[in-house]
Amino acid sequence: MATDETELADLLCSSCGRVTEHDVVYAGRLLLHTECHRCHHIVRYPHESLPDEYLEDLKDRVRTKPRRLLRRANRHPRRFLAGLPGAVLRQPRKMIGELRRVRRESAEERRRQDPGST
Repeated sequence: MATDETELADLLCSSCGRVTEHDVVYAGRLLLHTECHRCHHIVRYPHESLPDEYLEDLKDRVRTKPRRLLRRANRHPRRFLAGLPGAVLRQPRKMIGELRRVRRESAEERRRQDPGST
């Protein structure tokens, strides 16, 4: 399940009780869930309103993007310029993936809260 929004970490699994590799899944900077590679147990992290929290995070990322771009350009000008076209082309796909993850997690949260509505 490795994507740009998934990281790997060795964590103690609350289900199998072992320290194993876990997928740590994010949408933007919001932690959505972790999944144990050994037993596939998923721990979801509750959010008051995931879509609203995601949009707030997105606003903050958009607001700070010029400063982050400038910092990267100053640190490594050639690498920044060489990577810019690819980064611009990848961004829409990244955003669509984040929105899909948020929508999927929100739907899963609603199903857990009201299991009879399926």
